[in-house]
Amino acid sequence: MKKHLFIACLGLLMLSAPAVLADFCAKCADMGFTADIGKCTKCGEEKTTSGSHKLCPNCSQKIGQCEHCAATLPKAPPASQPATEPTE
Repeated sequence: MKKHLFIACLGLLMLSAPAVLADFCAKCADMGFTADIGKCTKCGEEKTTSGSHKLCPNCSQKIGQCEHCAATLPKAPPASQPATEPTE
C-alpha cells in the first residue's frame, strides 16, 4: 500500500513540475546523448546540454534549429486566441 501511495505522490509531483523541453529535429529526437557539457557554436558562452550538441537551449529556441545537428525546425502553429464575448 505504501508503495502505491509513493508512486501516486511521485506522479503528482512530476505533473506539477515545470517541463524543460529541448528543441530537437525528428531525426535527433530519439537519440541518446552524453551527459557532459559542451559550448554553443552560436553564442559561444552558453553551455549545451551535451558535449555532442551544437547549440545551447536558448540559441536553439531563438533561431529555431535543432540543438544537436542545427537543422531548421518546423515552425510551431500559432496559439489559439481565447474566446471573447461579443459586444453589443
